[in-house]
Amino acid sequence: MKRRIVIITVLLCLAGGAAFAIDALLPNDATPLQVVVVRKSAMQAFNALLGDAKAKLAAGAIKTLSPNAKAIAAIAAMLPHVFTDTFSSVYPVGGSKMFFKGGAVADFRNAAQVLLTAAEDLVKFADADDKANAETQIGKVQASCGACHGTFRGQQ
Repeated sequence: MKRRIVIITVLLCLAGGAAFAIDALLPNDATPLQVVVVRKSAMQAFNALLGDAKAKLAAGAIKTLSPNAKAIAAIAAMLPHVFTDTFSSVYPVGGSKMFFKGGAVADFRNAAQVLLTAAEDLVKFADADDKANAETQIGKVQASCGACHGTFRGQQ
């Protein structure tokens, strides 16, 4: 039952983000609020995907981690496209105290690439049913997320 709730949460987060992404990812055609909502939805989806991946790992269902890792890789590939501006005028959004404080574009792209590579490696370990390396790799995925937050995320 708990797993079903996690899956439903992930799907709702992805659907919510996708609804806004349709407009937000069109060049020069999105409002700052739309872009920020997409960013926040991507972070919520990432957290749900990572939490579900950890539950799958704990249950020993290693091969089932692959879709989670692929979805995280997709989010990582999208991030540099929606984190080009701080859009500080629209915060706080949805009661969140977190915001994108900006930084060098190249640094952000590099951080997103680290996450993407970590997720792609997790796909390989999951597909190979390699529990030991998948466990280590989930830690690397989470650490790459935390490293980016440490540099680019501010709190009000």
